[in-house]
Amino acid sequence: MIFQWQALADAAKAKSCYWKFVLLELSVLRAELLSDKLGAMSLEIEVHLEEAAELVNEAEPKNPSYYSNYKVRYLAKRQQDGSWKFCEGEIQVPA
Repeated sequence: MIFQWQALADAAKAKSCYWKFVLLELSVLRAELLSDKLGAMSLEIEVHLEEAAELVNEAEPKNPSYYSNYKVRYLAKRQQDGSWKFCEGEIQVPA
């Protein structure tokens, strides 16, 4: 997931601009601890996010902006050292 966000940040940087995000709301809707047949642990988390963002570009007088309201399902897997690593994320945009 970090590679996707890094690519978006690099593209904005190449154009001498950046996105300025404001998190308006974050709610955890569900968190479920799962175990597979081999005992490997994973965690499925579903959250509701509400955010706003503006593309900041000093050369443009009017910058694009947006407001978004959506759910995200994350899957994190427990690593051998006991830490957790986010492995998947799925955005669910309301209809």
